[in-house]
Amino acid sequence: MRTSVSSNTGISSADALWALISKQAKSTRRLLTEKLLASDIVTAEQLLLKTSIERGWKQVQSMKQKGQKTPTLQDLISDLKQD
Repeated sequence: MRTSVSSNTGISSADALWALISKQAKSTRRLLTEKLLASDIVTAEQLLLKTSIERGWKQVQSMKQKGQKTPTLQDLISDLKQD
């Protein structure tokens, strides 16, 4: 198989990828769509978790600065079980 390299850079990566995807069978396109949507959900969940951890860390730091007692890991686990 011969491969040629073109110096034409007029096609974007997105257009080239779409050209490849659009030629696939419908079942393959559906599977790719499902995987993309699933990865977006995971990314959103990771962002939510990161935000929650950062918020909790700031609260603990604020409590320390004010001289307040910070919760222990056991306290936090106990609170989770109650919810």
